Amino acid sequence: MGLDIMFYETDNQNFVKEYLDYLDYLDKDWNAEFAYGEELCYFRKKNCLVSWAERTVGIDKDCVVSNAIDKSNIETLLKTIDDILALIPSEELNKIEAGCRTYEDYPYWDGLPEEVVKIAEKKLPTTSGFFFGDTCYDTRYIWQLKEIKKQFAEVVKEMKPTKYYHLVFSW
Repeated sequence: MGLDIMFYETDNQNFVKEYLDYLDYLDKDWNAEFAYGEELCYFRKKNCLVSWAERTVGIDKDCVVSNAIDKSNIETLLKTIDDILALIPSEELNKIEAGCRTYEDYPYWDGLPEEVVKIAEKKLPTTSGFFFGDTCYDTRYIWQLKEIKKQFAEVVKEMKPTKYYHLVFSW
């Protein structure tokens, strides 16, 4: 078990309501089907996306699905990630990207500098929760940001104004 986050493209303007109705059907053991749309991204234990979605577009009361996300939301997220990564010296980022022999050899394995943590906590904080994964601000946090950036940088190029985009959370 864990925090799985999927980013979907759909034609359904009422995606949130219909998704929650579908979950109610499942709880009642009904045999209902729901068209999710097309999955564009999958993230595992990238819990900072939960707080980002809560603050940016909102999440339903059960914290299961986000309200619609538009291209400008994703572009702002990418800019936020760039702002945080810019606080890390490039030689340290290069070491993280190149890989090290042991985890302890990675820069910031025991934590990012305090001034970076303060900004990360303000701009893109981690979220604790049952099965949400690591909430530390360290090398793993940098890896998470880089993975989120990599996937969304590709998706944002293809986002269409006639479609609706949502994050769906599962744990």
